[in-house]
Amino acid sequence: MLIWLGVIKKPLEIIYTDFAVFLGMTYVYLPLMVLPLFAAIDRFDMRLLEAGYDLYASRWQVLRRIIVPVVKPGIIAGSILVFVLRHWAPM
Repeated sequence: MLIWLGVIKKPLEIIYTDFAVFLGMTYVYLPLMVLPLFAAIDRFDMRLLEAGYDLYASRWQVLRRIIVPVVKPGIIAGSILVFVLRHWAPM
């Protein structure tokens, strides 16, 4: 497709490279991080955001003091899934 668009002139040689390994690991591990994070965000009560903004908190303060602590269990669960499987994966 990149050749057809005229971005490159010859096919990319990425097989057996560090980039290919990184791309494959991202493809495999990304759902393991996203799914617990999505579940935590889905349960988030939007009234907490409204309360933060009503108390004149900036966007960064709302993120740091309201969103991250509420979503922290999802971040921890996703991190455990990714890093435990990464530890047991064959090298």
